[in-house]
Amino acid sequence: MNLIFFISIKYEINVQCEEIVFEAFLSWIDYDQKRRSDRLAQLFGLIKLPLINKKYLTDHIDTNETFKDDPLCQMLIVETMRYHLAPEKRSTMQSIRTKPRKATLGSLYCLGGMDTTKGPQTIERYDFRTRSWQLDGHLNTRRWQFACVILDKKLYVCGGRDGLKTLNSTELFDFQKKTWNVGPPMLTNRHGLGVGCIGGPLYAIGGHDGWSFLNTVERFDPE
Repeated sequence: MNLIFFISIKYEINVQCEEIVFEAFLSWIDYDQKRRSDRLAQLFGLIKLPLINKKYLTDHIDTNETFKDDPLCQMLIVETMRYHLAPEKRSTMQSIRTKPRKATLGSLYCLGGMDTTKGPQTIERYDFRTRSWQLDGHLNTRRWQFACVILDKKLYVCGGRDGLKTLNSTELFDFQKKTWNVGPPMLTNRHGLGVGCIGGPLYAIGGHDGWSFLNTVERFDPE
């Protein structure tokens, strides 16, 4: 592993998290600190510190002796701490270091809607690394005006309509196995609803039951 690798760290580098980049950088510095310390600040500035977990930053970077005597490194650490401590100001603190790498962005899924005659059953996925769409599966049953959310690496498809009938059924798509399973039905038939996850549980909100608009919320806990 040579210096050129670190100098050319770019947006496209394939890592799961920024901590991996930092640990590779630190290993490279530690291997020959005497000869490589003159590049410390330059290379440290290539790490996307704001994307590193706050606890990891506190436990492994802020207290690291390697950066203690370097003013630029200390400035970057302080800048990152401010970014973590003031989330309401992050919109004004954007830089190249706050921009996620492609490999950590995940994927964008598109499903549902209407074509010229009926609701399509395909699931399409956009890959940020290749900048391309690809087919990633099919809906288990035809439905539209449903809601969906990803929880525990599974896609939950909730409610919707299969024609004139409003549904309360849910289905789960396992991305790794590419298989569908039937989930527990909602308490209320809903189409045009909203779903979301907050700290684990899934919430189904509002919608229409086929007769009237709903102002109720129900919760599903996968555990």
